[in-house]
Amino acid sequence: MFEEWLRCAKVTNDPEGDFVYDMRRDPDRPATFTSLKAVRAYVGFKSGYDRLVLASVPGAWRRYKAWRKRR
Repeated sequence: MFEEWLRCAKVTNDPEGDFVYDMRRDPDRPATFTSLKAVRAYVGFKSGYDRLVLASVPGAWRRYKAWRKRR
């Protein structure tokens, strides 16, 4: 489900939008994430993500969870 959200999430001009943009372009990204902890660990592990994108992960995860509830 995360992958589906990522494909349709709006890229906004803020760190959460940067997160969406960067994740879409990341060829090594896992096909899915099941928790906020997993997303944080992945983004923290990858060297291509800056600290603002890492800080935006909780907000992006909230957007994802809200999207899931609407589906």
